[in-house]
Amino acid sequence: MPVHLEAEAICNNCGKKAPCKLDCDIMVRRTPFEIGEAVSGLKDWYFKSGHGAMACSEDCRNALAKDETYIGTWLPCG
Repeated sequence: MPVHLEAEAICNNCGKKAPCKLDCDIMVRRTPFEIGEAVSGLKDWYFKSGHGAMACSEDCRNALAKDETYIGTWLPCG
């Protein structure tokens, strides 16, 4: 039986917050920096694998991607 926790995502660019759910099964098998794969309920949000960064929109994702800390592939949240 899957277990989901109530959580809140925060955009690393603008600080926007949104409620979401975390799949505990994926959290146990993955590192915390891949947490975006375990998130549900965040339509149009993105995460940066390996950094734990979250972006609430394409604009915020693009702004963060200009920072050398966040250069690379951004993936849509699950």
